[in-house]
Amino acid sequence: MKQRINHEINDFEKASEQMWVEEAEKALKGKSIQSLSKKTYEGITLNPLYTEHNTQFSGEKLGMTAQEKNEWSVSQKLQRSKTPEQLNEEIREAMKRGQDIIHLEHIGYLETYQDICTAFDGLDLEQIEFHLSLQGNIGFFPLFITYLKNKKCRGTFAFDPYGEWIGGTDLLPPAKKIELLAEMITILDEENLPNVRAVLFDGEMFHNSGGSAREELAYTFSNSIELFNALKERGFSIDKLADRVGFSFSAGSHFFIEIAKFRAAKKIWATILAAFGTSPDRHPIILHAAASSFNKTKHDLHVNMLRATTEAFSAAIGGVNSITVAPFDEVLGEVSKTGDRIARNTHYILKEESLLSKVADPAGGSWYIEELTAELADLAWKEIQSIETMGGFVQAARQNYIQDKLRGLLARRLEDVNKRNVHLIGTNHYANLQEPEREIQKAEAYIPITEAAENNPGKRLKDWMIEAKTVKASEINAGIFSDKSMAELKSLTSMRLAEQFEGLRADSIKYKSIFGHYPKVNIIVLGKLLDYKPRLDFVTGMLSAGGIEAVILKPDQPECSSVDKPIIVCGKDEAYESFDFTQVTQGANVYAAGRLNKDQLDQSGIHECIYQGMDVYVFLKKLQFQLGVS
Repeated sequence: MKQRINHEINDFEKASEQMWVEEAEKALKGKSIQSLSKKTYEGITLNPLYTEHNTQFSGEKLGMTAQEKNEWSVSQKLQRSKTPEQLNEEIREAMKRGQDIIHLEHIGYLETYQDICTAFDGLDLEQIEFHLSLQGNIGFFPLFITYLKNKKCRGTFAFDPYGEWIGGTDLLPPAKKIELLAEMITILDEENLPNVRAVLFDGEMFHNSGGSAREELAYTFSNSIELFNALKERGFSIDKLADRVGFSFSAGSHFFIEIAKFRAAKKIWATILAAFGTSPDRHPIILHAAASSFNKTKHDLHVNMLRATTEAFSAAIGGVNSITVAPFDEVLGEVSKTGDRIARNTHYILKEESLLSKVADPAGGSWYIEELTAELADLAWKEIQSIETMGGFVQAARQNYIQDKLRGLLARRLEDVNKRNVHLIGTNHYANLQEPEREIQKAEAYIPITEAAENNPGKRLKDWMIEAKTVKASEINAGIFSDKSMAELKSLTSMRLAEQFEGLRADSIKYKSIFGHYPKVNIIVLGKLLDYKPRLDFVTGMLSAGGIEAVILKPDQPECSSVDKPIIVCGKDEAYESFDFTQVTQGANVYAAGRLNKDQLDQSGIHECIYQGMDVYVFLKKLQFQLGVS
């Protein structure tokens, strides 16, 4: 007879939230449980524990339609081709490896209708979607639409009129771009292309300008509201517009916040559609996610693989429609075959090994993520309302509200990186001076603007379609971009977090190319290894972030008396009290590891202390100057 388990006897005692708090505070040795809380850039306080009793999740579906799976399309950029023939081959190879979307950013080499025929020869655009950027290259649109005549297809033109305007990527005034967009949507209707989107709202630019998830959501959706209102004035219905747009957001490094961001986007989209008087169920949001470029680094390149993998993971859990995984070496300017292959295979690991595509809304029901989603959606919506009170996205941009807000956030982020409160592995933390130096490729200009069409500045896109088989895209662009009458606007400032430290490393590498070695700093260690090692490790790690080598010396070595180079003294505070600093301070800039008070500094002749929380970037820049680096 089989033994039966009495669950009432063997079940563990159900732990209450209060019991958990009490046990946690015992482990914290008297500190409050709230000491584990952390404030994010979004303004959200992350609590140590989330339960049904301290969350606002109500069980609503956040604008998500019912689905059995969590499939997303593989949308890797195809960026290695320079000719139409090469592109056709690259697309075919990508499709063999499972690519679902023809994702093209720079297509200036597709100048003519025949170039397009060559590039897309033999491809079934009903089976594989396209994602084509029209940034600065609207002349491509009439040529490609002519090619699509009598073809069934699915895809997106990545065109963002107000986004490109505030991003400073071209000189067309907003009204002109809206006029062009209105004509593009009309052409898509007339050509019976119902599954082609004319707009991709770009949230990535706000992310890359320092914005948190809150700003990325708020400014992107404010952009969409402004555009919908502008096109409604031209007679377009919200139901027609909602099916012609998609949204692209960055997938950043804060894993759970990013999951919440994509889920919050669905909630905000549903709220906007309801406000415009249409049903969210009829127009589910189209979400594209691109692994962030904001946190990628040129040094210790392979760490970028890890970053991109977790970013794609968060986007997949967030329930997006398509994902672009950044190749680890994309930051260098030219992607290798290895970088391209690993990035594409990341999708298949998440789909076929981790099985993320088999579960609908994998994060659903998590008290933590549900609370983050609700709170983030509320914060973003409040920011959207603030922008609406200013008169909308365009007015907020003209008043520099958006730009100034993002500049402030970017400054905060850079300060955290400079103080090493935020770690960029291989750059400001655990830098490796032995890694091989790599050549940085400069991006090429991708679309020539000719003077050939200057005599036809008023021509409409529909007119150009008549001549599509004989005219060049650059000739059409010349006519379109001849109107450069926009008012001056302060554009966004986009950069990567690592750029300042990469500048330090670049200066040190240049120094090495001249003198045969990296700049060096003498470090005098006091006492036993056990006494000085913790501070020594901190100092040497900090120096390597600036491309500076450490030379470890004992006080009695003759090199310690150098008068023309900076010197760092490293030991316990007690060792400093008995050490005669005069033997190293004569004419030299002397620094001590640790925090000393002003009296100690004055008495010993130490110029400055080196400690956790200092502005490491500023210190390294000064040190390089003293070493003759910059």
